[in-house]
Amino acid sequence: MCYFHFKRFKLLDVFYCPHGKHEGCTCIKPEIGMIMKATYKYPEIKLGECFMVGDSTVDVELAINLGIKGFGIGVGSNYKQENIHELNTIKDLPSYI
Repeated sequence: MCYFHFKRFKLLDVFYCPHGKHEGCTCIKPEIGMIMKATYKYPEIKLGECFMVGDSTVDVELAINLGIKGFGIGVGSNYKQENIHELNTIKDLPSYI
């Protein structure tokens, strides 16, 4: 957590989905329930200023479902949305944000 603070990021909380993929919950990615729970708990979060970084299609699809920028590490080139970008490595991220 000290690393994030040093880099001007503040980790407010940790949210997780305790459900299995086939339980039909609204919090497991790419569903937006968990993110909505976080924005309800922390109304100062502005989704328009947020982005999603991940290495799977569900991470990219979560960004699409939220309407935010999405960065897929090794995934994302199949998506045609302007807010989705494929990265070769996480090191490519700073040039986009």
